[in-house]
Amino acid sequence: LYYRTAIPMKDRKAPELCAAIDKTLCLCNGHGFIISDIHADNEFRPLLENLQDEMECKMHFCAAGEHIPQAKRNNQFLKERIRCTFQRLPFKALPIKVMKCLVMEITRKTNYFPNKHSISKHFSPRQMLLRENIDYEGHCRCHFGQCVQAHDDNQHPRNTQQSRTISALYLRPVESGHEVHNIATDEIITRVKVTPLPIPQHVIDTINRIAANQKQAGLNIQAK
Repeated sequence: LYYRTAIPMKDRKAPELCAAIDKTLCLCNGHGFIISDIHADNEFRPLLENLQDEMECKMHFCAAGEHIPQAKRNNQFLKERIRCTFQRLPFKALPIKVMKCLVMEITRKTNYFPNKHSISKHFSPRQMLLRENIDYEGHCRCHFGQCVQAHDDNQHPRNTQQSRTISALYLRPVESGHEVHNIATDEIITRVKVTPLPIPQHVIDTINRIAANQKQAGLNIQAK
């Protein structure tokens, strides 16, 4: 199918890797596809060999010091698109939570269009696996990192003068609406409705300040 997915992990230890593999297998199995073979670099041999019988998959490992060609090229493909998206944004750096969403969203959007190496030249990997179509209003109206006003009407009484919207960065569409980054709290929130706006300078300064503070705290921040 050539369906791509990315799962954030806290570290590269066995529990996190097992949880990520389990999520991927559940995604495929939940839509009627059975994983029969897994190809992996040799560094994952100690982990995957112990799980081979439990997952009922046949494992294929490359030689020591080598990489699976398809996986390596896939990583290069995704990195190119992640860098392009990051470089077109007006920020010097991105907060960690936003960067994680960037990787997942870029990976997910590669499934929107048919893949020339896939089993179908007409249907996208998303359509074949998830059996879902793309809706412009829900999936394409806002682009990643766009400044939006996230409507918060139902969270407060209607007879007050409190603001009904939240300044946020758009991240991605989800089943329950839209996932955005609350600029004031550095939290990821979900809102049903958002209104796209041009990015004002104070939003750029705020995001740069959040990323700078995280870098000073010793967190791994990618900067331009």
